[in-house]
Amino acid sequence: MYYLGKKDDYFRIKCEKCNKILLFDKKYFIETGNDNFCQTNTPLQCSCGNIINGVIKSIKIDNSSNINVPRCPTCSSTNIEKISGANKAASVAVFGVLSLGHISKTFKCKNCGMKF
Repeated sequence: MYYLGKKDDYFRIKCEKCNKILLFDKKYFIETGNDNFCQTNTPLQCSCGNIINGVIKSIKIDNSSNINVPRCPTCSSTNIEKISGANKAASVAVFGVLSLGHISKTFKCKNCGMKF
């Protein structure tokens, strides 16, 4: 694994198995005060199945590469959460047809509450 630095409140980690750039919330890392590496406080997993754990070395990347981080269309915040399938299913079970506005959305902004 390679540590690519922080972007907003996320750590960017490059998976050495599939070369995918992953964003993890800073709560999964120990603050080291050193930009040459970072350290996880819990095992993390890439979608390819590769386990990310321990000390991760820093590498330089081309800053022109754009990492797609969803932003709220209302307030442009990156402080968002994905609406889970379980949450959508529970909404349908409780509210039925009235939950159509909720189940058609993918993300919810933690700042302004906008669902998109």
